[in-house]
Amino acid sequence: MGKPAKKLYRRELSPQFLQAAGRKPKSVVESLLTATQYVRDKILIPGSKDLGSLDVVRKDTGGQRDADAKTLTLKTDKECEAEMVRMLTQMFPDALLISEEEYGARSPESKRQVLEEALVTDKMVILTDPLDATRDFRDGGDGYAIMVSVLSKGNVTAAVAHRCTDYADPAGFGHTLTFEANDNVRRDGRLLTPLSDRTFPSDPLKLRGYAGFEFVAPMRGADAKGFPNLNNKFDSLSDLWTCSKLYDDLLTGQHHFMLVPPPVDIFDYPAGIAMVQAAGGTVKFLDGTPATFAEIVHRQDCKDAKSLHNTLVFAVSENVFETVQKTVYAAAGLTPPAKQPKPAGYRF
Repeated sequence: MGKPAKKLYRRELSPQFLQAAGRKPKSVVESLLTATQYVRDKILIPGSKDLGSLDVVRKDTGGQRDADAKTLTLKTDKECEAEMVRMLTQMFPDALLISEEEYGARSPESKRQVLEEALVTDKMVILTDPLDATRDFRDGGDGYAIMVSVLSKGNVTAAVAHRCTDYADPAGFGHTLTFEANDNVRRDGRLLTPLSDRTFPSDPLKLRGYAGFEFVAPMRGADAKGFPNLNNKFDSLSDLWTCSKLYDDLLTGQHHFMLVPPPVDIFDYPAGIAMVQAAGGTVKFLDGTPATFAEIVHRQDCKDAKSLHNTLVFAVSENVFETVQKTVYAAAGLTPPAKQPKPAGYRF
């Protein structure tokens, strides 16, 4: 008998398979998976083995994040985006496609116009970040992913968070999360146990969470301009870094919440909002307003866009959200608002 076949790290998708998938997809999610798998195998996995030649450029994301060391782009970002745009355009020629690098290069007024169109158009809207967690990719981490969300009138109808690698299994690939409105949430093709079927603690000292820089900085003795010090307020609070890993940890109950400082990125979080809500979790802004893509867009134009109230909170249950909300506001010396009015500056 011959030797057993060696398990390959990289899988090739044949042109014939891609053409067949493009001609007759079974679902929107299947088409998105075809595109994300191809970009992973053609660009990201080979690129991760040649990190020394990366072309690093700092970028200004136009108010979504500060133009500082947190925001950078690589030559690989642009290569992934070009391939994703090409494939998604072939699969969905009538869709309004908004990709992160192209969007980031627009003027502020052009960005507002494209977001306004995305909220009102009758077309399918596709948001794509073909390399989420650029810094993790550059540093050789295992959390980078390809993110795609499909929206209709501002509501997410399908999404893929395709985590490319998992160094716990060097011969395998990372976990892929998918959502479709008529199918719920799947992890590697299997339906997830709903969060609503589980019981979670209400004591904040038993809750494990993730938090962005503005929350982590005060815990390390730095000033974060109005964001409270959450040391010893929860069982654990880790840096918020790669969205695909965070969503996986929340949906499988390994962590209980995450705090996303404002203003909230339009590419990274719509997929997670749809997945966590569909699984029975809660996603709201800290002031209690339910999270939607439209609400993310609205709050980017507010005069107080970077205030604590506009923090996006993912939680495994409504009770956990309420516990986190009270704990964070108490740490800031505030009480949760009974009903938060729409922030000044709404454009819609």
